[in-house]
Order: sequence, then C-alpha cells, then structure tokens
Amino acid sequence: MVQRGAALSPTDAAARPLPLRRVYFLEAGDGPVRIIPFPGAEAAGLLLRNLYGLRIAGADDRLSGLFALCQELFRHIRMYRVIRPMDYARLPEVLSIWREHALADRP
Repeated sequence: MVQRGAALSPTDAAARPLPLRRVYFLEAGDGPVRIIPFPGAEAAGLLLRNLYGLRIAGADDRLSGLFALCQELFRHIRMYRVIRPMDYARLPEVLSIWREHALADRP
C-alpha cells in the first residue's frame, strides 16, 4: 500500500499496479478551474476515442478485449472533466485543485 502523499518512482509504479478509481479528461476553458462529473454515455464515447489500442487492434480479437476492458472500467471508476485555463502561470492552481479532488474520499 502506498502511503498518502508518498511519491512513486517510475520503477515503483511499473512494479506494482495501483487501483484505478478515477479518469480525468482535460479541457481548455476560461474562468475558474472546474472538475465536473462526466455523464456515462458521454464518458464512454470519449474514453473509446482516446484509447490508443483501438488504433492498433484493428478487426482482430484484441478489439473485443478492449471493449470488455472499457465496460469493466465504466462499472468501477468515476470519470471527470477538468476544465482549466491554458495558462502556464495558473498550473499550480490547477494541480492543487486536481490533487484535492483526487485525494477526496479515498479509502
């Protein structure tokens, strides 16, 4: 178990998978940084459009495996849209809000 606030090295991350609880889709936007839940069907479409594996799976058996994986993801994780300014100076603000959201209600 990784301790809260502990940093993972790339070697640690590759050595032991951690549970996936949320997926965040980044969007450019004006105003305050916002993190809002994605409705299921919209999130499913966006996730499928962003799967690299779909580009290489083609029509073989791997494609059905990718769809099965997506179906499993939709049952067990929450998906959010992060609307943030495309302003490097505001990156610390974006990261702080995202981190607070990501750490909320963790087991």
